[in-house]
Amino acid sequence: MATRLTEIILIFASRNYNYMIYMKASLILSFLLVCFNIALAKGVDEEAHLEQVVSIYYDGTNESEFYKAVDNYRNFLKGKNNEQKYYQLWEKEINYDIQHNHFRNALQKMEQLKNELKEAKAEDFYYMVDYLMGVFYGMREDNVLAKQHLQQAAELVDPNKAHDALLRIYQTLANICIFKNLEKGLEGYVWADKAIDMAKDPEDLCGSLALKAMVAFGHNDKSTFYKCVGEIEKIKKEHPNWEFKMYQKYVEMGRATYDGNFDKAIVTCDSIRDEVGRLYFLATIYEIKGDLQKERDTLFELLRAKDQRNNEISTLTVNDINLDFLIEQERLNVHKIQMYACVAIVAIIAITFLLFFIIRARLRRKK
Repeated sequence: MATRLTEIILIFASRNYNYMIYMKASLILSFLLVCFNIALAKGVDEEAHLEQVVSIYYDGTNESEFYKAVDNYRNFLKGKNNEQKYYQLWEKEINYDIQHNHFRNALQKMEQLKNELKEAKAEDFYYMVDYLMGVFYGMREDNVLAKQHLQQAAELVDPNKAHDALLRIYQTLANICIFKNLEKGLEGYVWADKAIDMAKDPEDLCGSLALKAMVAFGHNDKSTFYKCVGEIEKIKKEHPNWEFKMYQKYVEMGRATYDGNFDKAIVTCDSIRDEVGRLYFLATIYEIKGDLQKERDTLFELLRAKDQRNNEISTLTVNDINLDFLIEQERLNVHKIQMYACVAIVAIIAITFLLFFIIRARLRRKK
């Protein structure tokens, strides 16, 4: 009986011991999972925060803080193996430099980006260099080169992998065709319509329609402008919970102008950050108002602003930049030509010696 009782106690103790081990293992595993989730959440929160800080300072209110935020976010992304966000951050920083007339910095960073892309063989992002060069030349109002680079960028984009990138390229192509003194034809409508066709959500659709409205305003096409505005208002009513910000300031300015509320239009126009763009729109407002004197004065002011902006970087440097992406290829081509020339010379010498020995051997046989 005692033996049986001992056996029962031992069995119970054994089971209880195994149960305790199981419970301890479960608690440890649960603890590790909680720690992992906390760390994951912390990482996600940190990334969202870093990205948000970059966006906050992108408006140009504090340049040093913007670059600091970019550096912090870039360092974070380097350890996360997220190519898309990493290269998109490069694109955003270079765009910032271009929009704030830091042309030299922008071009140096483009070269650095190009080298990184090639080294990493990140072919899905090769389009970025051409896209940014297109933005650069668009800012300098060289629409021929701007369109050339932007169209090359569009050809490099796989729409299945980078739909948003192609949409952005089409929007940029429309953007450089806004003003009639830069683009006499209506090519801006073509690119804006391509962006509209590509839009997948209400925000992109609304933004692309607003961009088309800007092209219409820049060409004083009142009918098309109001047609676009009508479609924008319809989208806003259908999607009351969406926030629509892209180009809306320009739509308000155009509507105020066509409604005859010129004071409101001018106040809205004065809030535009880019001085050259602001003066283009201001001249358009005065043209529609019929105030020829102020339109003329604004155009003279516009010329001075463009000269000041274009003097930020010398013509020589711009020309060098235009060839910058060809220099390395040209160097390689020269190296290849030299190499082929050396090979040809060696081959000629070798053939000469060979012929010499053949002729000499034949002469000996004849003797």
